[in-house]
Amino acid sequence: MKKMKHLILVVIFALTVTGFAYFALFSTPAFEDPVKRVDNLVDTTPSRDAKVDNETEDLSGLATLSELQKLGKNIECTITYQPNELESEIEGTYFVSEDGVRGDFLIDSPDFSSQILSSMIIVDDTMYLWTEIEGEAYGTKTDLSKESDASLKTNEPVPLDDKVRYNCKTWENVDRTVFVPPSSVLFQDLDSLPKIDMEYGTIYESP
Repeated sequence: MKKMKHLILVVIFALTVTGFAYFALFSTPAFEDPVKRVDNLVDTTPSRDAKVDNETEDLSGLATLSELQKLGKNIECTITYQPNELESEIEGTYFVSEDGVRGDFLIDSPDFSSQILSSMIIVDDTMYLWTEIEGEAYGTKTDLSKESDASLKTNEPVPLDDKVRYNCKTWENVDRTVFVPPSSVLFQDLDSLPKIDMEYGTIYESP
């Protein structure tokens, strides 16, 4: 007989494992005002669409998060991402310095009543993803050297290889502490999580 999985295995990341995250959180209220937490959004790109101000070295245009990382510059950006025509636009901030990447994104709550803050850090070939629900943080970590591009598509709130609209500038006073995963979050290895079945919005553990 199947047994119900504990909530912590499903509310791990609002868009990390897209299917079970939405089912598990459907009745969970999100933060009332998460916008205050990302009011300094930032983002950049190396595409043809980029417009460069030689004096301020500001960048704007259309590019992927991976392309922005490959610029090899210390940048802070604001980004907007449209998953598809039927989904709401995602806004966020994006920071890059050397081998460190940090993104904080506002996504719609499962009941569409408000927004949830979801975050991502990539450092030393490891991706850390987490979100907060009613003051509780849930997270996963993934070894990118072992993951295929196809699997990554479903793991981060803004896919690394999807085009985003960005506005970036030079990150003059780099603070590398932003690339340190929060110690208050228990990051579970995504590969170690059990496979789950979903039926009518309820999560069960496969036998």
